[in-house]
Amino acid sequence: MIRSVSTSSLVLALLMVPIPASASECGAVSIVESGLTLSEGTSGLLHIDSGDCAPGQYEILTDTVSPPDFDVTVSPSKKEVNVYAVMDLLPETEDELEVAVWRLGQAQPDDSAKVTIAGESFLGPILSLSNVRGGETIAQVRVNLSIPPAADVNFVYDLFDGTATSPGDFAPITGGRGVIRPGQTEGTIEVRMQTDGLAEPEEHFTLRLRTVSGAGVSDETAVITIEGNET
Repeated sequence: MIRSVSTSSLVLALLMVPIPASASECGAVSIVESGLTLSEGTSGLLHIDSGDCAPGQYEILTDTVSPPDFDVTVSPSKKEVNVYAVMDLLPETEDELEVAVWRLGQAQPDDSAKVTIAGESFLGPILSLSNVRGGETIAQVRVNLSIPPAADVNFVYDLFDGTATSPGDFAPITGGRGVIRPGQTEGTIEVRMQTDGLAEPEEHFTLRLRTVSGAGVSDETAVITIEGNET
């Protein structure tokens, strides 16, 4: 998916910024690099040549739909833009973000640079989790693979509170481990429920994969629902 800067959205953003009296009097602002190419989990710097413009006379803007693929941080001096390509474990086509520098009060940006996350293809199995409604004692979360693996697929997972919380509603797990062996296409993660005999509404919490080796990931979170027992 290609994502580029929206001129109309940048104009709207600039209209909300106070314009110093001398903003249009300083020279053009530029980006030293023409662009960056990143892999997931890496970052790169764009350097801003502001000429004789003060930091308050220009803005550094990106398209508004960049998250969650990119994390953009501007230095306090507005001389550097750090762009981090978020690691999301998903096999994807190329993603692109445009960073623009714009003197306040100008109709068009002075300069822009494209940051690209190189597309990643994954020919092996793809792992996903299934949501589950838990019983009174055990909930079994299914771990599914798209094709049988040629080698072990190992994964680490954690449980996170929702409307249901640990340890009152379920036994906590941090850094739980599982494996799917070669030739298999599914496994299960058992989560122990805690019952107190009290009437309660339906509640939920989540299981989230922390790391996976030997497979790509299409769905890293499962919602576990504890059925209510109100009468």
